[in-house]
Amino acid sequence: MTLARRSFILSLLFGIWAWFAETAGLVTWAGAAGCTTYFACCGCGQDAAKGIWANLSGIFWASLSLWLAARNINPYLLMAVFTFIMCIQSHHPLLSFTSGTFVGCFCTFAAGAPSIALILSLVMGNGIGLASSYLSDLHIMHRYRLNS
Repeated sequence: MTLARRSFILSLLFGIWAWFAETAGLVTWAGAAGCTTYFACCGCGQDAAKGIWANLSGIFWASLSLWLAARNINPYLLMAVFTFIMCIQSHHPLLSFTSGTFVGCFCTFAAGAPSIALILSLVMGNGIGLASSYLSDLHIMHRYRLNS
């Protein structure tokens, strides 16, 4: 029943997110990517920061890659170098979720450039995942108290 409850809460939050993102000029699909990062990282509150930092580092590396490519530096060389960097940075605990780094990187490439809207969308997407976990756990605790 926990999966159904979390799924229901997540679907409600995504409906609200889709409306809010459209209204505020944010990137709806990037919010979904941020939420995916949260659940792929662990789906528990203690690792939420790890997913956000991973996404942000991916945006940074993609932005640097786009900037250097615009200055006629070989894009194949850039891809090789930045892929290595994104993997090796996982030695740092906050950057250890490599898949989240690649999500942030690919979102930047998909958006065509980094932007405040992209950054906010990815971070808020992680927040949607965290909120759905928290709200479903809160509901379980409330139900347990009523049945005790």
